[in-house]
Amino acid sequence: MRRSLPEKGIHFKVLERELMAARADDLPWDRGTFYTYWPDPGDNTALVAKEAMALMGQQRVISRKGNPSALRIERDVQDMVLGIFQAPDGAACTLTAGGTESNYLAVLAAREWARAARPGLGRPNIILGRASHPSFDKAGHALDVEIVRIDEGPDGRLDPAKVAATIDGRTIMLVGNAPSFPLGRIDALDQFAALAARHNLWFHVDACVGGFLIPFLRRAGIKGQAVDFTVPGVRSISADLHKYGLTPTGLSTLTVRDARDQDHHRFVFTDWPAGEYATPSFAGSRNASTIAAAWAVMRNLGLAGYVAKAKAVAAQAEALARGIEQIPGLRLLNESEAGILVYTSDELDVPAIGDGMTERGFPSRWLKGPIAIHLMISPNGDLETVATYLDVLAEVTQAVRAGTVKRRTEKQVYA
Repeated sequence: MRRSLPEKGIHFKVLERELMAARADDLPWDRGTFYTYWPDPGDNTALVAKEAMALMGQQRVISRKGNPSALRIERDVQDMVLGIFQAPDGAACTLTAGGTESNYLAVLAAREWARAARPGLGRPNIILGRASHPSFDKAGHALDVEIVRIDEGPDGRLDPAKVAATIDGRTIMLVGNAPSFPLGRIDALDQFAALAARHNLWFHVDACVGGFLIPFLRRAGIKGQAVDFTVPGVRSISADLHKYGLTPTGLSTLTVRDARDQDHHRFVFTDWPAGEYATPSFAGSRNASTIAAAWAVMRNLGLAGYVAKAKAVAAQAEALARGIEQIPGLRLLNESEAGILVYTSDELDVPAIGDGMTERGFPSRWLKGPIAIHLMISPNGDLETVATYLDVLAEVTQAVRAGTVKRRTEKQVYA
């Protein structure tokens, strides 16, 4: 039934009760610890974000005259992001509504750069892994860019030799994952950057998942490759603040090594009676609330806070890996590198395990290829929750083996 606009206004307290009732079926954040996202970044961090959003909720990022505060906090967030990715002088950061927009702008920039540098190119293509995000296909569809996907190897990473053999005269961009969302593996970024440099291609790192986790894992002394501009040849990086940056949903970043590359994704229109219209992202006017939340959360947590969160993710990943390996019939697909852990079974019905966990209060996502259970670990989980998860997983696995738990879903849907 279609809801109509009420004849008279409704008191907010009534609306508040309706909103609370609507949330009754939502996943409690502590039980969402190992699901795709967690709605609550922790009590204090959530409160900081909420208060900042309320203070800036009516400000817009567009008017230099009417809203200079919004522009100032945007600049601060951009500067902090540049620092996290160790961007050189002359780099630039664009704030976007999400990773899809960030990757879209990267493809747009590469296409416009290639059109200017290689007249008569024809329909360009970009090369990426099977596990790379569908936002690249969305961008390719809109921008008439062919998307060439290559299967990852058994280790979950893209093989540089396969990519090199696929490059042709219409290739303009290579994409590396840090990590890929489905498999949780970080590609050999330094090798892809060098390959792109040899062929004069744009190299983009999709760090939407791990961009605000991996730098702090490294700061914590946990080994892993660099995902920043210290890797020669990295031209752009996309990273979501609303994932491991712990800010409210609706804020991502696209950072380019050279600010002049922003011109390739900037839209400018001058023939308008109201004056010049120019934006670096898809949107025109943007609400400042999510940017204010990021500004407050990042400064409230600071380097020490993010490092502590990264350590918590790593500790949970290690405990989960040890526990899963001890359950008969289960095995890790690959070692966890950046907040994502994937496990499977060669003898049991994996979707049935996922459905069994969901029925017992741990909603679980399973991949369709390879068929496996996919976990994205919250920095606010703890080892007690890990132990509970493993106990339930052992019970469910045994029930699947006995045939008392069977799959209920036949198709996995991301969005």
